[in-house]
Amino acid sequence: MSDSTSHSEKPYARLGRLIRDARTQAGLKQIEVQEALGLAPGTLAHWEAGDRVGSTTQMRAVCDLLDIDFPHFINRWIECEPQPQVRDGLKLLAEDMGGQMRSDLHGFDVRTLIMGDRRDSPAESVADILALQVSIGDLFFLAELQRPMQIWFDKLVDLLSPEVLLRRFEHDILVLGSPAVNLAARNVNRKAAFRFHVPPDMVELEGRLRAELKESIGRSTERQDQIERVINANRGHGFIDPMASGISNLSRSNMEYGILSVSRHPWQSDRIAILAAGQKGPSTAAALRLLARKGCFENHPLGGLFSVSVPHTLEVIDRWEALNPEWHTRPYTLDEYRDATRRHEHCSAEFVDDMERLTTTVDERRRRRGRRP
Repeated sequence: MSDSTSHSEKPYARLGRLIRDARTQAGLKQIEVQEALGLAPGTLAHWEAGDRVGSTTQMRAVCDLLDIDFPHFINRWIECEPQPQVRDGLKLLAEDMGGQMRSDLHGFDVRTLIMGDRRDSPAESVADILALQVSIGDLFFLAELQRPMQIWFDKLVDLLSPEVLLRRFEHDILVLGSPAVNLAARNVNRKAAFRFHVPPDMVELEGRLRAELKESIGRSTERQDQIERVINANRGHGFIDPMASGISNLSRSNMEYGILSVSRHPWQSDRIAILAAGQKGPSTAAALRLLARKGCFENHPLGGLFSVSVPHTLEVIDRWEALNPEWHTRPYTLDEYRDATRRHEHCSAEFVDDMERLTTTVDERRRRRGRRP
């Protein structure tokens, strides 16, 4: 529920009014809408009363029938969801682990976590999307960050207009998951100090896929799965580490690699995004553990590549507990990073300019915290 919504009001009252007003303007009765959409008797009455909502597919069909702008509808839907409870839940979990909530995260004012959809089955509601995206490993380390955050679903972010994104993400953000599984990570990865290598032909394909994915949300689960499989083809193309030459294609038995990198914020020029992602699930979870570690950016001010040994012979919980990520990128200063990007064959002039702005922002924040760059 948004802060502006009355606690006495039914949870989806604002959404219900939007549906009711659109139906009335269209001159349709509740029974006519239910018959047109194949809904059970009384379903629409519950929706309009604000008691509950239907599945994403049903809501898309309602919007199509009543001529409601779907991105606008999604935005209103999200405002009804219990984000304060999500933040409070993370806080309680951290406190149960014996920790105190942090006022910031290594000097970054991170208030939002954007995750990819990791489940095998499609979500049945936005509440389902927001509440159940965390994998076992992610949940294991998320509370270690000791930072209450809103949790967002990457495809919902992709549905919102730039104007709405500007309003909603006016603070630093954390994006969890590689470009292969998180649409927001595709955006952040382009301007991350350390990043996944995405071949140019895949960049062109991404634009077409993103447009098509917007249209398929809530409609064709089969087509969404096809698109995701193509996006997953981005796995295995290596990393770009400006502190090393060429493209880092890293592979060792029982070892996974990932990125914990500072990036330019995709929607706010004066804010920061943090990309935490691995080659697979365990290394993505390990990125959170590395981020939670005290002084993790001390000798890597913009982050870098990391490695983590994955003991597959252990039981699942013991396996997560045993994860101990270590920096693969050598220690560096901001000045050394700037020099490296100017010389690196995979750092374009545009990227170098972006990194100049990013290093300046990070340098200013470190100075404010009394740290030397």
